[in-house]
Amino acid sequence: MSSAHPGLVRYPDAIVIRVPRGPCGVDPSAGDELRLRFVRADSVEERSVRLRGGGPADVTAGRAGYPAEPATDVQLAVDAGSVRLRLAADSFAAAPGVLLEARPAGGSRIGPAWLLIWGQEATPVNPSRGSAR
Repeated sequence: MSSAHPGLVRYPDAIVIRVPRGPCGVDPSAGDELRLRFVRADSVEERSVRLRGGGPADVTAGRAGYPAEPATDVQLAVDAGSVRLRLAADSFAAAPGVLLEARPAGGSRIGPAWLLIWGQEATPVNPSRGSAR
């Protein structure tokens, strides 16, 4: 990860994306949204993560352009430098990658977007560190 680009690692049980906080990333305290779009089967799927400035995030899922439902396949952690998304391998491993958009709250500015592509091979988990967190 850099100050302007997310980092990505594919593990056997998850895909972990770290999105930088700041002007070239996302601002959780302002209530920004992260939207992930990816191709699965014959449709474009979407996950929307609405950040709540210190409160729990709302994560929804569905086909792009259709009503969304609550989702459990994206987990979130926020620290001083980044927002960490943990995508469940069951839902995302078959996709070659995602389009990740940072959508500022209130439409006050145009947010960045990144095309993130992961390889077919997962990074082995370091036994001393446990599973992907």
